[in-house]
Amino acid sequence: RWHSAAAAAGYAVGEHALGWCFEQGIGTSRNLEQAFHWYLKAASQGLPVSMVGVASYLWKGEGVQQDADAALRWARLALERSAEGARELVDEITAQHASAS
Repeated sequence: RWHSAAAAAGYAVGEHALGWCFEQGIGTSRNLEQAFHWYLKAASQGLPVSMVGVASYLWKGEGVQQDADAALRWARLALERSAEGARELVDEITAQHASAS
């Protein structure tokens, strides 16, 4: 409940938490489109963990149309901010995206 209030007030951590609730289906039905929406709002405010989430959704095409280039941009931003999981995601996208080209 506080996640919704914090997200509505524009707090990045609240936006990320609300995205996680939608992703997991906690307190609401599972909705990957809404999860992506809230992760993107938090990532746009500079929250590194949300940047990883946005990159992952874009890379996998979950809740949003797949976009490897945008996924790599977000993953690199997250890596610049030392986000957990960013290095692995950059490496994965780079390796698979390069082999598909």
